Amino acid sequence: MFAGVGHLEDLYPLAPMQRYMAHRHKHHHVPGLYVIHMVTPLRNLRLNVEAFERAFRTTVARHAALRTSFVLDGLDTPMQVVWSDVSVPVEKHDWRGIDAEEQQRRIGQYVREARQRGLDLSAAPQMKLTLIRTEDDTYEFIWIFNYMIQEGWSYPLILRDFFACYDAYARGAEPELHEPGRYHDYAAWLRRQTLDGAPDYWRDTLRGFDAPTPLVESLTDNRTQPGDDYVQHQMIVSLATATALRALARQRQLTLHSVVQGAWALLLSSYTGERDVVFGSVSSGRPAELAGVENIVGSLNNMLPVRLRVRPEQTLTSWLKELQAAQVEQRQYEYTSLLDVLDWCGLPKEKLLFDSYLVFENYPFDESVVEHGRNWNLQVSSAITQTEHPLRVQIWPLPASPILIQTSYYPSKISAEATDRLMEDFRKMLERVAAGGEQTLGDLLR
Repeated sequence: MFAGVGHLEDLYPLAPMQRYMAHRHKHHHVPGLYVIHMVTPLRNLRLNVEAFERAFRTTVARHAALRTSFVLDGLDTPMQVVWSDVSVPVEKHDWRGIDAEEQQRRIGQYVREARQRGLDLSAAPQMKLTLIRTEDDTYEFIWIFNYMIQEGWSYPLILRDFFACYDAYARGAEPELHEPGRYHDYAAWLRRQTLDGAPDYWRDTLRGFDAPTPLVESLTDNRTQPGDDYVQHQMIVSLATATALRALARQRQLTLHSVVQGAWALLLSSYTGERDVVFGSVSSGRPAELAGVENIVGSLNNMLPVRLRVRPEQTLTSWLKELQAAQVEQRQYEYTSLLDVLDWCGLPKEKLLFDSYLVFENYPFDESVVEHGRNWNLQVSSAITQTEHPLRVQIWPLPASPILIQTSYYPSKISAEATDRLMEDFRKMLERVAAGGEQTLGDLLR
């Protein structure tokens, strides 16, 4: 049951989001589910391949989450297992001499086949690294990893360690590294939390719920099927609109997160005519009272439903303040697994509570990571993050910048044309919201 590599170093139950993802893996397997496939060109770079590999080995050795596998069967409670010694091979290919078009075709095929294979949850590490040399000073780096072991906040922490190690090893030195946060501490903190009040809270929140708020009228079956593809769309919210949204949030003592959530709820209401909408939201899940939590690599985030009533006569400001107050109340229950929410509300565990969910990507980036990204000219050419929901909406609110919105969706559930129209309407709704807080919701829905 616990066969692995090296010695068993640690063992603890799954975090709330991991429990939900493990259930979906086990009972609703879709190829590529929760596996992130990131393709990054490394151009005009005299890459020291030996230092590159060693840097990744050191980074994995530093963080327990990157040496973790899962045991989902044969136990009363599914567990995650940390191994003391994990091999981190880098698969290498030399495709110099092959024309550029054929190289890109092969890379696309490589990623598609990797998505079909997925990752073995019982094996560590839950990642695969590939370097493809396409020219003398150009590589394509393919990094495949499981969302169950690391989320967005962890990404810059991993890069920080990797770059520090690479720089040192490339010049024959040893790296000077920050003290890493310990996922063990987070797992222990989770075990100390109680769910007192959570069942009643979620029953009250979802009382009367019977179906997800649809994205489009034709979306009646939100279950993904094997073979479904997952594609992406990007949109930029102008700097002027982004600045106006931030000003509105500041003046009304709101978070930008609350303002954007409100705009999405209004968009869903305008599309469906419903005045009671439900969508999902992802929280960072990093408790402020846990020392060093900002430096922990692992799966700490969680996804839970947001339910909002849209009252046309209410002003935008008062409604957004109610929304934010509800978010504050929900924080005491944000360590609840979606599986428990479904159970408490008497809903089948295979049911999706929402067709769409928002991810507000506001985690911190270490300045050294930003600087290395510039020096390496890092620009991710492809990053597929596949979940079971028809639509995922990621919001990147970089300070003093336009807002990047990236959607990922199943075209079998919502077409590319419908997605383009939906996101353009979202941009327009954000512009209307930014125009002033004294408008009524009815004005915004016209």
